[in-house]
Amino acid sequence: RVHGGILFYFLKRLRHLILLSPVGVPTQPPNLEERLANAPLFFRFLISRWKSGTSPMDIIRSFGPFGMTIVRSAVRRRMKWMPAHSAFHKVDFEAFCEIIHQSWALPANGERAMNAMLVPGAYAKEPLLGRAQQDLYGPQIPHPSLPISLIYGDPEFDWMTPSHGKTFADILSSRTGSKYVGFQEVPGAGHLVCFDNPTGFVELLMKEVRSAGTL
Repeated sequence: RVHGGILFYFLKRLRHLILLSPVGVPTQPPNLEERLANAPLFFRFLISRWKSGTSPMDIIRSFGPFGMTIVRSAVRRRMKWMPAHSAFHKVDFEAFCEIIHQSWALPANGERAMNAMLVPGAYAKEPLLGRAQQDLYGPQIPHPSLPISLIYGDPEFDWMTPSHGKTFADILSSRTGSKYVGFQEVPGAGHLVCFDNPTGFVELLMKEVRSAGTL
């Protein structure tokens, strides 16, 4: 059985856990199933494939050499969502698409975790925030034993919803005896915080490791 809090099993191997715009934190909206059921036909097809274990990478593999065309289209759409100042707009478009295509065309590996841990809409099957709010500490989510930092993008651009991360960080830091728990928002950045505002990201990253004493 795969839990949204699986990462907590490996805390003892780390000095400082830093999560960048992490998936798996917020609870599912109460009307998520209804929204998925009423989605357009094409999206319902994709949802059914997701539930059957198909990943976006599988789709690219199935198209063989034509998968590159799909990747280019997806990257172009994704770039439209990025902030205008994002460093993402400065990368070599063809080289970037080639890297993604070659990576996705490889045999399946860690991508299977997405289907195992997430439902359509990128919500965790067992979200960290929901479990923390229910005080489900124990074998599933051990008490934080090392510094933890959550770094999100700007609430205007980051679709992972930083406010959920802030609530989760506040819950962790309120635990008696917890190590350092930090929360930061990179100004003007979206989900890809390193691409959108590299300088702002590095500044906050260094601030976190200094605050946690792990530099």
